[in-house]
Amino acid sequence: MEKVLSSHVGVKINEWYYHIQSFNVADAEAYKEEIKTALDRMEENQDLLIYFSLMECRHKLMLDYLAPLKDGHERADFKKLTLEIKRDQAKLT
Repeated sequence: MEKVLSSHVGVKINEWYYHIQSFNVADAEAYKEEIKTALDRMEENQDLLIYFSLMECRHKLMLDYLAPLKDGHERADFKKLTLEIKRDQAKLT
């Protein structure tokens, strides 16, 4: 299986972020799935994996913002998300 360049995945993540900022859910979802597939074949790059995690959080925030609250569901816990990001940053070498 041929490795995917991390720089190529980085460009895709930037494009994904553009669609998140535009609240374009359909394209954002498509980019997310394409990137997840590429990550499995990507050369190792810890910084890019952290960047992907950050965009996943941003993606979820977009969906939470756009979706009305449903029975028993709450908005994202921003304090918990911040702690998760800090924990992931501690893993960087």
